Amino acid sequence: MFKTGLRASVLVLALFAPGSARAEEAKPINLALFTPIQIFPAETSIHGFRLSLLYGVNREMHGLDVGLVNRATGGVAGFQWGVVNWDESTLEGVQLSFVNYLGGKGVGAQLATVNIAEAQTGLQWGFVNYAPRIRIPTLMLNGRYDFGVPVETAQNPLFALLGSAPDQKSHRVYETGHALTIEGVRREILPWLDRVLGPVPTINR
Repeated sequence: MFKTGLRASVLVLALFAPGSARAEEAKPINLALFTPIQIFPAETSIHGFRLSLLYGVNREMHGLDVGLVNRATGGVAGFQWGVVNWDESTLEGVQLSFVNYLGGKGVGAQLATVNIAEAQTGLQWGFVNYAPRIRIPTLMLNGRYDFGVPVETAQNPLFALLGSAPDQKSHRVYETGHALTIEGVRREILPWLDRVLGPVPTINR
């Protein structure tokens, strides 16, 4: 009888005990205003649900991930929905947002205006997909206070992944929001076009 009870206890522990140190540290839910103001710190894994009101960071994110900027440093398995989904490792599931960034290999789907992935198996739908394939001269003009496309979580990762040669790409950040001034853009674009395409000859009348 004792042996039967012992075996049953071991079986229950095997079923419900975490299988690794990471799983042992995982929490079922997290709420973040912006890191580090969140219930569980960034090094914690979340296996369940996370809501990031502005910006949330955790190690692994397994389950449903919703927010403005959703970041995971150790991989995502499940569904991410936000303005920016930022996964530094692997993806198994679906990313839906304005900008999806995946630093490793993905299996599933990326759906966004801009999708960035080192390797993706499955569906990738958007206006710009897989930035490393872009190898033409590229000038990026953005606002520092564009909360839809933040500098650190969207602009810089996209610029770093562009396949253009270092001397053939440039990123200019203005002290504005999403809307840039015509004069400021003109001052950047015209010299860029002169450098890339050659100066426009002047016509003497």
